Amino acid sequence: MTYDGSVVSGFERQLTKHLCEPLVERIPARVHPNTLSLLTHAIAWVSAAAAAMSPHLGSVERGFALACAGLGVFLTMVGDSIDGMHARRTQQCSKVGEMMDHWLDAIAVPLAMAGLGLALEMTPAIYALCLITCAMIYQAQLLLHHHTGEFVASEPTSGVEAQAGVVVIYLFMAGLLQFVRADASLVRMGVTTFGAVTLFMHLRCNGFYYRRLGKRVRDHVPFVVYSLALGALYLAGGLQVHAFSLLITFVSFRICGSYVLFTILERPYRGNDWSIGVWVLALTFAHFGLEPRHIGGVALTSLLPYVACLHLAASNLADFARAYPNLQPGAAR
Repeated sequence: MTYDGSVVSGFERQLTKHLCEPLVERIPARVHPNTLSLLTHAIAWVSAAAAAMSPHLGSVERGFALACAGLGVFLTMVGDSIDGMHARRTQQCSKVGEMMDHWLDAIAVPLAMAGLGLALEMTPAIYALCLITCAMIYQAQLLLHHHTGEFVASEPTSGVEAQAGVVVIYLFMAGLLQFVRADASLVRMGVTTFGAVTLFMHLRCNGFYYRRLGKRVRDHVPFVVYSLALGALYLAGGLQVHAFSLLITFVSFRICGSYVLFTILERPYRGNDWSIGVWVLALTFAHFGLEPRHIGGVALTSLLPYVACLHLAASNLADFARAYPNLQPGAAR
């Protein structure tokens, strides 16, 4: 749900009516909506971490971690709705709040897919494509919003519906793995099938936005190219899976976050940041062109992806600091 109050799917309307609205009535007015947004975002990270670590645990512990991940996704789904509702109810809506809401979603969307893919131990190729196409959906949604002012839910499934599905999958796997080994052939076949279906659904959701974007879809190309290049580097062994996951997450944050900021400021943005391309080239050269060097047993090249993530996050924060005066009430654009 956005800060302007628009509900974007039938499922979300039911969630809002039967769960979120009663909860919002119990939240004290002194609680700032941005506090709810940050708390929700923290839960998203904890949920993804629990999911990512689950394959390295015993069956009972793994089931518990998956159940916690499912609960975390559910709380994230609810929290992402009630922060905006609370802001409107207490008349605390702001441009900063609107920006933060979508900024954090730009991280949380690929992060949720990363946690699920790592928990299910998807094959590298399917995992990479599912993660990239998932991030593409939210980027395409923001691109459409940037040009038309409409925040439209994708078809055939919206983000809230997808989150609900992830909750069900986590809880199902938590129970199933108490009785069946994770490496059982039927389990692996089921995971592969699920990955293929997820990829198909992601592509359909992207197609939904592409048809509406028309020629504007060209502004989506840089994000897709950077993401696919990172995916190719991951599959070639140049990135570890966690580094790749975080890079896609922070590339999403950098470009989607820029769309959010420039949309609020009513300024044009073409969906590109050349520094991402520089980082892709640097990571490729580090893998294929440099001899491994270690400090304290840690390869220097393995640190580069995390430095890149820090740089992309810092770039968004710097943009926010420069734009902050224009985000205040009554500021001229």
